[in-house]
Amino acid sequence: MDKVIDVAIVGAGPYGLSVAAHLRKFRVEFRIFGGSGSRHARVRRDLQLEVESSCLNLSDPDRRFTLSQYCREHGLSRADRGERIALKTFLQYRQAFQQRLVPTLERKTVLSVARTADSFALRLDDGQVLKARQVVVATGANGAREASAHPTWPRWNTSQPQPRPVASVASHFVAGKPLLFHSLPDSWRSSLLRASLDPQAVPAEVAGDSVAAPLALLDSEIVTYLRCADRAPVLSSNFESTMAGLYFVGALATGSFGPAMQQASGTGFAAPRLSRHLDQRAWFSLLAGTAD
Repeated sequence: MDKVIDVAIVGAGPYGLSVAAHLRKFRVEFRIFGGSGSRHARVRRDLQLEVESSCLNLSDPDRRFTLSQYCREHGLSRADRGERIALKTFLQYRQAFQQRLVPTLERKTVLSVARTADSFALRLDDGQVLKARQVVVATGANGAREASAHPTWPRWNTSQPQPRPVASVASHFVAGKPLLFHSLPDSWRSSLLRASLDPQAVPAEVAGDSVAAPLALLDSEIVTYLRCADRAPVLSSNFESTMAGLYFVGALATGSFGPAMQQASGTGFAAPRLSRHLDQRAWFSLLAGTAD
């Protein structure tokens, strides 16, 4: 019988790495794929990021390895002094985070994800087929835009309407409260999201962070089963889609949890919440006798 692992993570940007770091702390069996660098060469590393350093922190389970800590360790300028952080510095910090907290990253591309009777089947670019009970999609904003090529996936709306003053104030209030945002009616979330999204904001996944495969890697059965609202998958409070066992984090969770998911700092909410849920699922599988 083919071995079935608990969790497969597709994407090695801030969200994929943060979820993996927390799962490792919980000792949940997982494999994470991405970071092949196929887009990496096109990134302008000399860019300066116009955000506070706290917005660029990945979620460390021990809450110690922040961007500022990385800068202190390497004698670099620190954004908490009001200085701008170079994109190059952020990418170096992310790489150090991966090497320190997610050493098992596999630099492979997931070509497709299909649903089987009791699990998901992931086909890799080396010909391997992996089975996992749960799949976490963390391919980032680039994956969402590229997925418009899929005939049945809702196109991602990248236009930015001029926000109305009242909606803008309300959206600012809920921006840092993902669960509050999630509890709102779909129509409210849609209006607040349109008012708050900043086209200049640093995305959750900087170009080059994620697996090359877009959301088109999901087979047609999965895509047609997913419920979507405002051109994004509708997620439970634990980031689970309407396809049981399939989760979305990062930019693809913005429609359900708000603009906080567009920044790396959103990992501070998403990673511990999702990893605790997946840990509970793993224990349930073990007690139910379905774990290998």
